[in-house]
Amino acid sequence: MPANSNDLPTKSKRGGARTGAGRKSLGAQIASGVVAGIAAIENRSYEAAERYQQNRHPVYSPTSPRLDFQAYDRTELARLAWWAYNNSPETRRGIDATCRYTVGAGLIPQSLVKDTTIRTQYETAFRDRYTTNAFAFDLAARDNFLTAQTSILKHTMLAGDFFGQFVLDTNGGAMMRFIPGENVASPGETDAAWFDGAKINSNGRTIAWRIYEAVGGNKATEVPAESLLHFVDDHRKGYVRGTSHLAPALNDIRDTMEMIGFTKQAFKAAAQHPFAIFSPDAGKIGLGAALTQANSSGNTQAMIIDQLDSSVGRMEMKPTDRIEHYKNEHPGDTFEPFMDFLQRRIAWALGPAPEIIFTGKNTGGVDFRAKLADAQIFFDSRRNWLVEKFCRPFWTFAIWHEIEAGRLPYTEDWYRVGWQTPPDVTVDFGRDFKTLCTLANEGHISSDTVGRLVGIDPDAEDDLIINRAIARRKKVEAAAKAAGVPITFGEVFAGDAMPAPAPIPAA
Repeated sequence: MPANSNDLPTKSKRGGARTGAGRKSLGAQIASGVVAGIAAIENRSYEAAERYQQNRHPVYSPTSPRLDFQAYDRTELARLAWWAYNNSPETRRGIDATCRYTVGAGLIPQSLVKDTTIRTQYETAFRDRYTTNAFAFDLAARDNFLTAQTSILKHTMLAGDFFGQFVLDTNGGAMMRFIPGENVASPGETDAAWFDGAKINSNGRTIAWRIYEAVGGNKATEVPAESLLHFVDDHRKGYVRGTSHLAPALNDIRDTMEMIGFTKQAFKAAAQHPFAIFSPDAGKIGLGAALTQANSSGNTQAMIIDQLDSSVGRMEMKPTDRIEHYKNEHPGDTFEPFMDFLQRRIAWALGPAPEIIFTGKNTGGVDFRAKLADAQIFFDSRRNWLVEKFCRPFWTFAIWHEIEAGRLPYTEDWYRVGWQTPPDVTVDFGRDFKTLCTLANEGHISSDTVGRLVGIDPDAEDDLIINRAIARRKKVEAAAKAAGVPITFGEVFAGDAMPAPAPIPAA
C-alpha cells in the first residue's frame, strides 16, 4: 500500500497499466474539489468519521495504543494530577472521599478454612503482625496492611499506576516494598522490547520492569514481573502503563482554580476601593469628580484615592455629583452554578456521583437514593479490584510463608479468604439495618451477610457478646459471695437472663 491509502496505484502488480490510470488520486480529488460534495458531512455514512467538520476542532488520536499513550503523556498527566491534589481542595476531597468510601479503615481478612481452630490461628497471626505494625509489613515502615490500601488507591488514581514488590525478612516472614510509578521508566531506551519501563515479550506480556532508585537517576534494577504487583486499571488493551483517573478533568480543575483566583482578585480590588463617585460630567472629562486637598500655601492640588483614606482631605463636588459605597457585582448569579458544573465533571472523572463525594446539596429523595445505589456499585467494584490486585495476593503470600516457616499449621484450603468491608453507603442507617435484621430473622439472608453490609465482623461480635456475658456472670457471682446475698444473674441483668425452656408437650 502507498503511504497515503487514498492514493491509488497507477500500475497493476503484473506491470500493465491499471484501468483509469492517469487520473488524480482520490485524496487529490477531495483536496481540489473535483468530486463535488465528497467531503461534505451529509455524504458520510458516519458523520463522526469525518475528521474536519464545520465548527469543530479536528481530533487526532493514534490508532495504536503505544502511540496513543506514551511515557511523556503518562508523566505529564501524573504531574498535573499531583499538582491538583496538592492545591485544589475539590480534587483532594474527591480523591480522599473515594478512598474512604471504598476501604474505610481497611479491608480486614477473614479466613474461610473449614477448621475453625486453624481459621482463628490464621486470622490472629495475620492481624497481629500486619494490621498493627508498619515495620513488620512495609520495608519503608510507612504503612501497615490496612493503611496501605488507601495509599494504593490514591497513588493509582493520581499517577495512573503503582507497584508493590514481595520481599521476605530474615525469618522468612512476608513483607512489601512499595514503588511509585515515577521510579519505573526506561529513558533513552533503544531496545524495542522495552517500553516505558516495561519489557514486553512477543505475546504482549510484561516480563520485567526497570526500577530506578531515584526519579531521573541512572542506577536501575531489572526486576522480574512475577515478583511485582502492578496496581493499574486496564484503561485500554495495549496500554503498558496506567493513566491518571483525573485525566479527563485536569483542564476543568485548572479552570476552576483560575476562576476562583480571578474572583478573589476582584474581591481584593473591591476592598481597596470603598467608595465610588458618580458625576454627570464623567463622560466628558473621563475621570469623574476631582479630589483635592489643601497644600502648605493654601491652594488645592490633585489627590489620589488612597490619600483620601489615610490623611485629611476634602472633595470638591458639584451639586449633581454623589458618592456611594462601592458594591462588588462579581461574581454574578451564574458563577456558582457553573462552578458546580465543573465540580460535577471532576466527580464524574473519578467515578461516583458528585452528590456522594461532594456532599451538602441535593441529598434527599428517590433520585439521591438511586445515586447512592450507583455509587455503591462503583465502590464495590473498586474493592474487588483492590482485593484481586493486592489484598488476596498478599494474604496468600504471607500465610504460605508462615506455613513454610512452621509458624502456622497446614490445611488443604489454607488459601481461602474473605474480606470484611466498610458498611454500605446509606442515608438512613436505622431503617436499612432494621430491614436487614428482618430479612435475617426470616431466613432470607445470613447474619454474616448482615455483618458485612453494616461493616462488622460477625465472628468477632459473637466473641465479644459471649465474653461479656461470661464476665458479667462472674461479677455477679463474686459480688453475691462477698456480700453473702444469694442473688442471681437474672435478677441483676434481667434482659440478659436465659429464658426458661418450653415445657415438653404431653404425648
